[in-house]
Amino acid sequence: MLGITGVLLAAAVMILLDWPQLRKRRHRRETANFFLLLAVGIALWAALLRHWPIPNPLDPALALFKPLSDLLYSLL
Repeated sequence: MLGITGVLLAAAVMILLDWPQLRKRRHRRETANFFLLLAVGIALWAALLRHWPIPNPLDPALALFKPLSDLLYSLL
């Protein structure tokens, strides 16, 4: 619980530091991307702290290319 609180506190500090610049420049896409990536990072970090399984991004690629690899090895 303390770890998640620390992550939320760090995110609040990042928002406090970056928000004035984002608001001053009025870049809506950059602001949306900042908050989206921050939310994804917080969610992933909280999942790691709770020991939830997080899938590897390479698993779908492995599932896609493994049959092709096996076929090519069988042809050699």
